[in-house]
Formats: sequence, C-alpha cells, structure tokens
Amino acid sequence: MCRHLAHLGLWFFGALNHLWYLWDNPLQQCLHDKLADTVVVQREAQREAADY
Repeated sequence: MCRHLAHLGLWFFGALNHLWYLWDNPLQQCLHDKLADTVVVQREAQREAADY
C-alpha cells in the first residue's frame, strides 16, 4: 500500500513539474528549474527558427 502511494505521489509531482511550464510566465520554468534556480536562454537564431 505504501509503495503504491509513493508511486502515485511521484507521478503527480512529475506531471505537475512538466505542466508548470505552461502557466509560469514570463520565464516558463518547470519546478525543477525553479529548485535549481536555472533559466533557459535562447540565442537569436534559435528564436527565429522557433517562430516558423
């Protein structure tokens, strides 16, 4: 029983971690980015390619 609750908790945290990106503005960080205090910085050429 305890193992099933642990799996459920880990699944919930993993899903929340990746969904957090959708509503975190303007940095669009996942929870693991916030915990590590990191930010992804795109270069200009990458931004232009992503716009297409």
